[in-house]
Amino acid sequence: MSRLMTFVLVIFGMLAASCGQGAGASRIGVGCQPSWSPDGSKILFVDQGGIYMTDPDGGHRTPVLPMPGDAQFEIGTSAWSPDGKRIVYAAMACILTFTLGEDGSNVTKVTGEPGPIHWTFAPSWSPDGSKIVFESHEDTGDSDDYPVFSTSKIVVVDIDGSNERTLTAEDDQWPAWSPDGSKIAFESRRDGNYEIYVMNADGSNPTRLTENTAIGDHYPVWSPDGTKIAFISNRDGQRDIYIMNADGSKVTRLTENSINESSLSWSPDGTKIAFCGYYSDEPEPETYIYLVNALS
Repeated sequence: MSRLMTFVLVIFGMLAASCGQGAGASRIGVGCQPSWSPDGSKILFVDQGGIYMTDPDGGHRTPVLPMPGDAQFEIGTSAWSPDGKRIVYAAMACILTFTLGEDGSNVTKVTGEPGPIHWTFAPSWSPDGSKIVFESHEDTGDSDDYPVFSTSKIVVVDIDGSNERTLTAEDDQWPAWSPDGSKIAFESRRDGNYEIYVMNADGSNPTRLTENTAIGDHYPVWSPDGTKIAFISNRDGQRDIYIMNADGSKVTRLTENSINESSLSWSPDGTKIAFCGYYSDEPEPETYIYLVNALS
């Protein structure tokens, strides 16, 4: 085989591998709900109902808190504390925290009671570590066979479980605290379909940032310097990652692939975004964590 033919085959193989993982995105392992550690050395994620961590290159996959024995506490989402010492997670009806490096015996419930009538999700720490904001749902009781959730709301609570209060209750989800602590970004369908909004940290002055007539915009996350917000949208016919200025201007498409993306986390140095996703055309889709260059 000639050198030219060998070179062509190698390049073709590299392109095929790239297309298999989504243009510009590198796959690092099975899992979902990624969360970068504050120092950028690890990525926290959820898999099989438990919490794990990995190096950004996919190495050293380590269990942090395996799925609890009680199915009512199966873990949905998790996030690092700003100092990197504690982890908050949503488990069905409860928001709980624990100290990293322990065996899980020191889990502390911040708020909520286990049971079929509540659901919590997407906890986000305030930058000073004193509060946690999350989304909350309640079962309306309209069905005996399955839960029918009411309009979702965004709730904030002090880390010791005190001073719990509702910030918004207009079908609002996925809150994300700004790096300076003054704002909270979130998604809402209060105007008909899901759009990205931002409000003051006390719940006042909710402002719509995006205008998408398609199904909607989801999963907002702030850049480390607070000047930009990344989110997922299907505005161009498929789910991809977009970045805009924090005031909603200058929307830029970051990815263009066939991955069904969800759940973003921006690296502390601002260079990469972790997300999870799957290929819907696979017979049994598996959800993986990917990294993409945020500066593209």
